[in-house]
Amino acid sequence: MEMFEMSDLGRMNYFLGMEVKQTAKGIFLSQSSFTMKILDKFSMKNCKPTSTPMAVGVKLSRQGSGEPICETMYKSLIGSLLYLTATRPDIMFAVSVLSRYMNCCNDQHFKAAKRVLRYIKGTIDHGVLFKRAENMKLIGYVDSDWAGSCDDMRSTSGYAFSLGSGMFCWSSKKQSLVAQSTAEAEYVIQKSKLLISLQRERVQRSVDADLRSGKEIRDDVNNWLSAVDRKIHKQEEKVTQDEEKAKKKCFVGLCPNIWTRYKLSLEAAEKAKAVAKLLEQSKFPEVAYRVALQDITVPQVKGYEEFESRTSVLNEIMEALKDNSVSVIGVHGMGGVGKTTLVKEIARKVKGKDKLFDSVVISTHSTDGKALRLRERLKKEKRVLVVLDDIWGKVDIEEVGIPLGDEHKGCKLLLTSRELNVLSNRMDAQKCFTIESLNKKEAWDLFKKKAGDCVESCDLKPTAMEVAKKCAGLPIAIATVAGALRSKRLFEWKNALRELERPSLSNFTEITAVRKLIELSFNYLGSEEVKQTFLLCSVMGRNGLVEDLVRYTVGLDLFSGVNTMEEARNNVLTVVANLKASSLLLDSYEDERFDIHDVVWDAALNIASRDYHVHVLRDYVPKEKMNSWRMISLRCPRIIAELPKEMECSESINHLIDLRMLCLRGWRGEDITIIGELKNLEILDLACSSIKELPKEIAQLTRLRLLDLSWCFGLKIIPPNVLSSLSKLEELYMEGSFAEWENDGVVGNKRRNARLDELNNLPHLTTLYAHIPNAQMISKHIFIETLDRYNIFVGDDHFAWIWNLKYEYSKTLKLKIYTNIYWDNLVKTLLKKTEDLYLNLKGLEGIRSVFAELNNGVDFLNLKRVDVIITMKEYSTNSEPLPLFNKQTCHWISNLRRLIINGCGNFEHLLSPSAARSLVQLQRFDIADCTCLREMIFTEEIKEEEEEERKDVICFPRLNSLRIGNLPNLIFFCSGNYNIEFC
Repeated sequence: MEMFEMSDLGRMNYFLGMEVKQTAKGIFLSQSSFTMKILDKFSMKNCKPTSTPMAVGVKLSRQGSGEPICETMYKSLIGSLLYLTATRPDIMFAVSVLSRYMNCCNDQHFKAAKRVLRYIKGTIDHGVLFKRAENMKLIGYVDSDWAGSCDDMRSTSGYAFSLGSGMFCWSSKKQSLVAQSTAEAEYVIQKSKLLISLQRERVQRSVDADLRSGKEIRDDVNNWLSAVDRKIHKQEEKVTQDEEKAKKKCFVGLCPNIWTRYKLSLEAAEKAKAVAKLLEQSKFPEVAYRVALQDITVPQVKGYEEFESRTSVLNEIMEALKDNSVSVIGVHGMGGVGKTTLVKEIARKVKGKDKLFDSVVISTHSTDGKALRLRERLKKEKRVLVVLDDIWGKVDIEEVGIPLGDEHKGCKLLLTSRELNVLSNRMDAQKCFTIESLNKKEAWDLFKKKAGDCVESCDLKPTAMEVAKKCAGLPIAIATVAGALRSKRLFEWKNALRELERPSLSNFTEITAVRKLIELSFNYLGSEEVKQTFLLCSVMGRNGLVEDLVRYTVGLDLFSGVNTMEEARNNVLTVVANLKASSLLLDSYEDERFDIHDVVWDAALNIASRDYHVHVLRDYVPKEKMNSWRMISLRCPRIIAELPKEMECSESINHLIDLRMLCLRGWRGEDITIIGELKNLEILDLACSSIKELPKEIAQLTRLRLLDLSWCFGLKIIPPNVLSSLSKLEELYMEGSFAEWENDGVVGNKRRNARLDELNNLPHLTTLYAHIPNAQMISKHIFIETLDRYNIFVGDDHFAWIWNLKYEYSKTLKLKIYTNIYWDNLVKTLLKKTEDLYLNLKGLEGIRSVFAELNNGVDFLNLKRVDVIITMKEYSTNSEPLPLFNKQTCHWISNLRRLIINGCGNFEHLLSPSAARSLVQLQRFDIADCTCLREMIFTEEIKEEEEEERKDVICFPRLNSLRIGNLPNLIFFCSGNYNIEFC
């Protein structure tokens, strides 16, 4: 040592972070101190240990569905764990796998890495021990996970070697070359088939259970089941073929055909990927939804005319319904004669004035074979009338779930059909009633009512009466023809009569007289714009959304001279109103929708197919017949799932340079960057899709006027400056979707997401549905001033969108506030414009902050409705009411429709008599978890009103729901001398 000028430092204790312990038993290498530093750095010192570094069966992927995390943090953690493997061969495999995701890490990868930390927490004292051994035997262990990677089906191999007593060499590495054997490929294929078959069975069981409970199966579930069936069938055929190919050898049968086996391995990997994708798609939140049953409560059936011929039949049906020996009644008549209108009037009468039934349920049981499974619900009602309208064949009552006869003597079935044989023979109706056409006098009276008194003029009456005769006494025909000719001149009436008398064309021979009458009404719609809008309604079908119709008309450029989305919306609303007035369209169950009579629907589809090359597919049609079609509507999800590969666009999507509207609602694909090539796109609908990031290429769509990202729950990234590039954008919908707005302080390369101020660069923006995390983000954003329609939620609870999904007004604001906030001018501007205000308040400061603004009623002249939810625990003045209900607020709380109070545990009183009297619009009142509450309405002990001002009656005229829970000290609703009335 002196020769080489070295110093003796004694026994080695530490070396590059490793601890060395030398004892009589041997040399022990460990990194316990470094392990504690790792646990402390990543806040896992107090974590619960686990017995394995990696969960059994876990599969990580570069394309996982997890949320992105900070790459720097993840790289730091994996780097630390990699250094720890110098003395810990037991974590080598897990760390090797986790190190593959350095540049694409998400919360799933981080969760797996934290499990490694939990494992080393319980094994801090582990290391490598080298003992003196007499036998220096070399032992090696080798294993592989055999195509364990979800991304490329490559295997991860590992080995460990010991010499004598201690482990001295270990490694875990993913293979760089694919050399899978035939057996491995077959194993992958068969395993994939087994997994997808088991998952299909699980989904099918859920589907069957939901069908039995009366739910409707979602379209994406039906599509998935069809796709799986096709995949399983193809795999069975392919495996047999591939096995035969793999048996072939080369070099006169001396060697296996490596190329064939290599191709088989690649095909197996591709099949496994496809199956993995199907398995991922099968993670449905629910496979079905409950169909709302129509319970008749309307006071008057719109369109019902009390003709003598109808009244007599109605009375006979009413008598049959009263007959205890009759449980199935049939109503027969040709299409358009008025069967549906009549049974709806009967439904109104039996539940209204006559009180024959407690509940009435109506369903259209048409050619699509939908069924009601009502048994459990109907058994709960004593007297039930079930109406199955427009049936075309036998309906299995037992399968449908309608309890009749001895099973439920209070349940009766009323059927309508165009076929008498269906009612009397196939449905065993005990009594059948036929609805005839209107007689001559009734038909003329109805015609005059629809066409106007002008038909009584001397010069017009003869022609009008001839036209009325052509309607054959059918109410639907009379209504449509008379409505079309209303206010028309004599020569137009004569031309209409000539059209009705003209023989049918050769290619129109199958159209009935009713269809011809409806075609006449169609011809008198006037402009081509209105005609095409009506045909578009028929393609959309029953109960179509008006908003969808607006977008389609813009996409098809139906209206000339329309420059904005709002103008198009007004045009469509006007056309729909006129079509309803002419009886070509009907009111639906919601104001936002329209309906169409089945006879009118059939006629309209016939016109669309014949003259406009528009076909509604009920069965698949060969590709050759589609070449001349302009529009295709796929009405049945089973058709979409079963379409063969031949049905394809003539050009790839990036060549569709004139495309103006693209609707990918519910899209489950991943890469949509190609949409950026559609430079003329004006409407893009991605609602309910599974996209996680809006591609930056969307910024190229500079002509875009409407962007719909509603209910894209996974959307977390909108790249900076994408929204601001859409300079012509008028309407932006992000309801229940993106809320990751970047703060204004984040600049430059640190920006990852869009900022709210980007909307300032959209001068045409008039509609915004969005979630803004806090009110301060609205400051300095002038786009607020240009909004005409909005639905804005301000707060930190993304699920508050579910509070109410139906809005009566076009300007809706939701505020969730915890503390006092600064009300700048723009926030006040938004409040002043608001018509529908929702408040979710927590804490006394939040309440005072909001109501200090609301108490100035002059500033909120547009406010038409206020909904308030209050959660407040710190209020401690027991002898006073909530600050919400005082004299200053009584002038506006009269707009309250729902009042929900929860968790206000420290007050004894709620309402003064004057405040209670002001709640004239209150429909729902919920109060729970208010442990100190003694009475709802003040007694005389609270001297808030003078004696002479008091009244004896407090009335809640519209209250229909009162829910009280966990009020242990509640003594009185009102202990004073007041009469409480609920009207």
